[in-house]
Order: sequence, then C-alpha cells, then structure tokens
Amino acid sequence: MKITKEQIIKISNSPLSFNNLALKYGCNEKTIRRNLKKFNLRKIPTSRVGNYKWIKRFGKKSPNWSGGESKINGRIYLYFPKHPNATKKGYILKSRLVMENHLGRFLNHKEVVHHIDGNKLNNEIKNLRLFTNQSKHIKNHIKNIKKNNKGHFIWKKK
Repeated sequence: MKITKEQIIKISNSPLSFNNLALKYGCNEKTIRRNLKKFNLRKIPTSRVGNYKWIKRFGKKSPNWSGGESKINGRIYLYFPKHPNATKKGYILKSRLVMENHLGRFLNHKEVVHHIDGNKLNNEIKNLRLFTNQSKHIKNHIKNIKKNNKGHFIWKKK
C-alpha cells in the first residue's frame, strides 16, 4: 500500500511505533520508513516515555548544526547556499569569501586564493594572495622548491 504525504503529516505527532503504524495503515514497517525518507522526515524521541515527533532534520534543524561552518580536508567551509560559487550542498571556502569581501566583488572560478604561510586555517587577509589562474599559483610554489646534491626536491626556507 502506498502512503501519501498527507497521511504521513497526519500521523506526524503519533506516539505509535513503526510496527503499530504499519498495522494501522495496512503495510509493513519498510514502507513507513521508505516514505519517511522520501519526504525527508525522521522520527526521533522527544521524551523517555516514548512520545515521538516527526521533524525535518536538515540545515539549522539538524542536531549536528554547527552554525554553518564545516572543516573539510583541512579547510574551512561556510554555509552560503545563495552564493553564486557555492557547492551543490551550499558551502563555499572561507578564504574565498574573505578575499571577495576585501575586493568587493565575486571571484571567478579560475581565480585561486593562496595561503602565504601554508596554513589553510589562517584566513586573515594579510595571509591571502590572489592568483588569476592555477598556472600562476603553481609557478609560485615552484619558486620555493630546489634540489639538493642528491637530486631530491626540498622546500626553500623563507
């Protein structure tokens, strides 16, 4: 049996378990769970006595919400879903936002923000440098590399 969104909303405050809801609507628990997922709803306990509430748990409503700041691969991303250069999930690098605010314009997708001290978490404007493309950014890194007498590459100390 197919459960409609209206039926899911109707039973949203029901304290019944998945098993009891399945019996009530003439289907199995898997159907209930699949429909909850389809409508982006979750059933979570609201108290110890077994009362349950159906809520959407995305973005600010998520129990794991940290103010829109995420650390991914050693870089800080901020949640700006309406930003023109945001990812599919609505995040953008904090270093790019700092540079955009400093310049007063959006960066194009080819421009690269470089961290002068190499610390990707240090997003102060004095630590950021803008390159017009990835090629110029790589050339900057190559300037800081030299070979030792064995032919191994080592970084020049600044």
